[in-house]
Amino acid sequence: KLIILHWHISDSQSFPWETNSYPELAHKGAYHPKQIYTMQDVRTIVHEAYLRGIRVVPEVDMPGHTAAIAKSHPEVTSHCPFPSEPLDATRPKTYRFVQTLYENDL
Repeated sequence: KLIILHWHISDSQSFPWETNSYPELAHKGAYHPKQIYTMQDVRTIVHEAYLRGIRVVPEVDMPGHTAAIAKSHPEVTSHCPFPSEPLDATRPKTYRFVQTLYENDL
C-alpha cells in the first residue's frame, strides 16, 4: 500500500509548479506552458491523496539542480557551470527567496 507520495515537483531542467509567490518560476521554467501544475492542481492532488490515506511530501530540488529557477531568478543562483547551477548561499536575497517559497507555497 502506498502511504507517502514523495513528489519531486521540480528539477534542474523544469520547474512546472505555478506558485502563488513566484508564478514566473513555472512560466519561464516549465518544459511547456501547458505542462504546469497550478495551485488548484496541487490542492486536488493533495486532497485526492488524503481521501486515500496517502500523505504527499513535495520536494523542491534545492540548493542544487536549479537551472530552471535561474531562468526567472538568476539573482539567487551562483552561476556555476551547467548542470548544477546551485543557489548562491552567500546572498541574503537567496534566503529570502527560499523562505518566501517555503512559507507561502509549501
